Amino acid sequence: MKKILLIIFLSLAVITFIFFYFGKKRNGSPSLNLRNIPDTPINKICSKISKPDDFYYCLAVANKDKKYCQNLDILGERQLCQGMATEDVSYCRKIQESAPKKMCYYELSFDSNNFNYCDETEDPNDCYFAFIHRLHWESRADEIKAEYCEKLSDNTPAELVLKNCCRAFRKQDSSLCQGDKYCLSYFKQPLSFCEIEFKTPEGKIKDKDDCLMDRALSGKDSSLCAKINDDEVRDICYGNFSTHITPDVSLCEKITDEMRRNMCYTEVAINLGER
Repeated sequence: MKKILLIIFLSLAVITFIFFYFGKKRNGSPSLNLRNIPDTPINKICSKISKPDDFYYCLAVANKDKKYCQNLDILGERQLCQGMATEDVSYCRKIQESAPKKMCYYELSFDSNNFNYCDETEDPNDCYFAFIHRLHWESRADEIKAEYCEKLSDNTPAELVLKNCCRAFRKQDSSLCQGDKYCLSYFKQPLSFCEIEFKTPEGKIKDKDDCLMDRALSGKDSSLCAKINDDEVRDICYGNFSTHITPDVSLCEKITDEMRRNMCYTEVAINLGER
């Protein structure tokens, strides 16, 4: 879904203005006009988004109003938008494209607090763990049920690491990590913890930048994101912090990648809507 910016900012600004102000036919229905969008705190955050499709997605999901989804050209993304706006999993089931379908199930399971939606995904175990560790990051360990951990597979050593992580999250007891550094990294650790690389259960290397992101989230200290050298990981750090720790538009504005910045604004707007 990552898009490459092909025109300079001035041209994009002019085209976007014309697109929003005059409107045009998309998907058989006229585009909404900025003049018709209420001036609310949620919509002001969404208006910071630079791309029309992302802007309408933000309006739809944050306001729980699927009419804005009609302005999305791509069918799968429109169905994802409708599913998230209405919290109706039937839209996820209609999506043919793999990426938006996965996102629909993962995001909707969490936003609607329905763990069992993960049962319908291609990789339920991954979806289960995504659901569980988001509760951990958001300091909602009391919502992690014992049966969530039991649904995680433990047929391989890698799967057992994730199950132990779940148990550690649920009890907020890092000793249940059984000494595994991947699991321990989800808990508050000194910066020296990041000096030695380690592997994730999938076998990927977790380097210093990845580890610093964990330190920022576990220590609830967004300033640590600035210590990250890799631009992409630093962007993800600011985005994850604003999504899971403290909704903060100013953190979104630190993100250099346009797509991730737009996602961050959307998450802040959704959080404001839920309040």
